[in-house]
Formats: sequence, structure tokens, C-alpha cells
Amino acid sequence: MNVGKSAVILENSINSVSQYVTLNNVSNNFEFPLGVADTIFVLTRNNSNYKDGINNMVSKMITIKELKYVNLDQFSIVLKRFGIEKLNIFSIHNQCQYNTIKSVKGAKIRYAEMSYDMFKKCLNSDIDFFEYNKNSLYILRGGNFLDIKNLFFSINGFKFNIGRGGSQKAHVLSPLDFRLSAYMMAMSDSNYKLISSLNTFYDISKDRYLSYTNNYFKPYKHISLHSKYLSIEFNPIVVTKIPLYSGNPDKFLDCSDIKCPKLFNQN
Repeated sequence: MNVGKSAVILENSINSVSQYVTLNNVSNNFEFPLGVADTIFVLTRNNSNYKDGINNMVSKMITIKELKYVNLDQFSIVLKRFGIEKLNIFSIHNQCQYNTIKSVKGAKIRYAEMSYDMFKKCLNSDIDFFEYNKNSLYILRGGNFLDIKNLFFSINGFKFNIGRGGSQKAHVLSPLDFRLSAYMMAMSDSNYKLISSLNTFYDISKDRYLSYTNNYFKPYKHISLHSKYLSIEFNPIVVTKIPLYSGNPDKFLDCSDIKCPKLFNQN
């Protein structure tokens, strides 16, 4: 499927699941916000497979420290300067009406706002996700990494797991790194100092970028090991207190994330 045909099918697919449609709005210095609660991310497919037919994708994400408005026309011009010809921006809200804004000042940009449920329907429509994903940036409003995993659990009828990367080349700068960096640089009009100052890499809380089953703790599994000569079962042990050796040795420090964030963020 060629890119042009793919874009048309994608738009038709979105239209068919929405009763609130405003199409072909052309940007006239339209600006969209990036908030401190928003997660901005890109995705790429990893060819490794999990058991039970679950596929794997890798994400790169960023959150910012303060509210910023991005001029869509200026973004289009800077992307073209970078050599990027087109981009789909999906702004995914918990609840919103569907709307699209387009800019062709430089690169062809299509900014689409839609609800969580509508986006899930598009993911599982007839459109080839991996065709348009190559030129897509996602903004999950008020969402974290666990929300991303839940949102992309099913794509084109297949089960998917969204990972943070862990291959043998994880230490090598990847095309996915370049993609997100280029998009963020273009949004800040190639102002490296600005985007560096907004990046929350050293301050982001764990609940924004880890896959927790609740708000604070990573899931630990019960493990069973069985062989011809031995059968052992291990139950998870989660350490939540450590002794204060510098003070009274009979006192303990609560070291859960919510009680002691500084202890767990000394990177």
C-alpha cells in the first residue's frame, strides 16, 4: 500500500467511527498545547515475538516541565528544513470530539484530535498501522507509559506489547531516537537550549514511565522451578523498609516511592 493511499484510508477509517467530524481545516497560525501531564511519544516495531502470539513494539517518550504552545505552520516549515516531508500528529484525549487541522507551509502535517475509544477503533480497523506509524507522533493527554501499553494492546486485530527497549543495540543511537529528537527540535524552532530545558528526564516520576499494576509498585511474579530432582517455589519479596544505621539501629526508613522519592531518584 503506498503512503498516499494509506493516508486516505486512515482518514476515511476515522470518519466512519465518529459522529463529530470537522475535516480539512487549514491552519492559519493554529497552535496546539503540550502540557506537563502529556506524554509525547513515537513507536517502532521490534521483530521479536513473545509467547502466545504477542508481538513487540518499542517506544520513545518525553514529558516536558512547563506548558508550551506549538505553532503548526512554523512546525511544518522547520520539519521541511530537516528534510521531513510529512507527519501525522495524534492528540489523544480521554473525551473529545474529532477534529483535524492541516498545514502545508513546509512538510505536510495533519494534526488530529480524537478520543481514547475512537483511536482504539482506528488501531483495529482495516488501515495498515505500520504504514502510517512511520510518519506519526502521538500525544497522550494526561497519560503515562502504562496508558500507552493499554492503548496499543491490540493493533489490526493482533496483540502487542509496548516496551522501552532492551536489545543488544540499546546503547546505540537508534532511528527512533532520531525521530523523536527531530520532532521535538522542530517544535522548538531548532532551539536546542529551549527543548533541553523543558525535558523532564532527570525529574520525571516513576509512575509516568514504568509499567505499574498500581500507582507505585512494579509487578513481581510468583516463580516455580521444577526438575527431576528438585521442586522449588519462590514468592516475591518487596523491600519497603531499610535500617537507619547512621542513627538509631532499631528505627527503619520507609523506602516506598511515595514516601521516599529522593532515595529512588538519585541517578
